[in-house]
Amino acid sequence: MIVRKADEVEAPDVGDILGTTKLGIRIQWLIHNGVGDSSYKHNFALRRFTLDPGVSYPLHHHKYVEAVYILSGKGYFETEKGRTEVEPGDVVYTA
Repeated sequence: MIVRKADEVEAPDVGDILGTTKLGIRIQWLIHNGVGDSSYKHNFALRRFTLDPGVSYPLHHHKYVEAVYILSGKGYFETEKGRTEVEPGDVVYTA
């Protein structure tokens, strides 16, 4: 078993990772395939994103499914089918 304190995990601005200007979006890789020894054979990640007020996460696509759990604040997800508003307690599952 591995226990990590989320507040102790580095939270760089996504812009710094992408080599662009700061975006006001911080990411924490809480769990990833580099956490744990060889007995932890997994191919998933748990990430925590924190957005500054008024900041939008850029529209993007993945080759994998993604689940997002809204902890606080309100926002929306936009797809080809329209906009869906989200709030704390909502879970968004994308394919």
